[in-house]
Amino acid sequence: EILRVRTRSGREVRCSAGHRFRTLSGWRELGDLCPGDLVAVPRTLPASFMGNASVTMDEARLFGYLISDGSYIRHRSIGYAKADPFLVEEVERIAMSSFGIEARRRKPRGGPANELDLCGPGTGPGSNTMIQWLKAHGIYGQRGQEKRVPVAVFEAGNAIIATFLGALWSGDGCVVRRPKGGWCLKFTSTSRKLLLDVQHLLLRLSILSSVGKPERNSKSTMDIATLMVSSREQVLNFARAIHLPGVKGPKLEMAEVEMQSAGSNERWDRLPL
Repeated sequence: EILRVRTRSGREVRCSAGHRFRTLSGWRELGDLCPGDLVAVPRTLPASFMGNASVTMDEARLFGYLISDGSYIRHRSIGYAKADPFLVEEVERIAMSSFGIEARRRKPRGGPANELDLCGPGTGPGSNTMIQWLKAHGIYGQRGQEKRVPVAVFEAGNAIIATFLGALWSGDGCVVRRPKGGWCLKFTSTSRKLLLDVQHLLLRLSILSSVGKPERNSKSTMDIATLMVSSREQVLNFARAIHLPGVKGPKLEMAEVEMQSAGSNERWDRLPL
């Protein structure tokens, strides 16, 4: 029998009842544990190999932009929509410099977002170099709830991972000031697997996070879950390791300055009294 264990921070492992977990009283089998017991989890995942150089910095940025605010489903042109003009210009620049594609701006369908079609002359079926690139990395055709981090990003060095996460967070992520003081970082998605991928990548940069339970509000047609970086120490780790391009960057810098003088409020990574 295979069981799925989920920790309070959202991590998951599938194993048998005889699988051992490290607890405060030593190694214990899953069958001997109860909900609420404390188990050890990693604070960081150091890379034990040389980073794969198959992904460039610009490609890492484009992956982040498209996964957060882009569309690359089959039988349609690749699209990108964002209100932040800096990010739109970044996507236009990378499309031209890396793929020779001159992005076409569409008339907004309502709201402040700028919309791009990443296609153009000579980029029809079978000849769009960006589509071929997405296919080579195994993510072309994914809808919002199916989106994942490409394998090549996991195989890259930490500098590439930090660049990817910064671009990704600049889309569906946010930097939030708490009503009672302090800051937290949130990333929301309909793809739980994407959130678990991001949680794993954050560990490569020694950043602890939690993934909440999927929920559905009155405006959503599918479950939405949120990854959160909530404690002072982890927000500072994030701000020191990851740069957010666009309008969210100054908010992260403000959060870093204020959190440096704040007290600790660690919730997930602590031992009981």
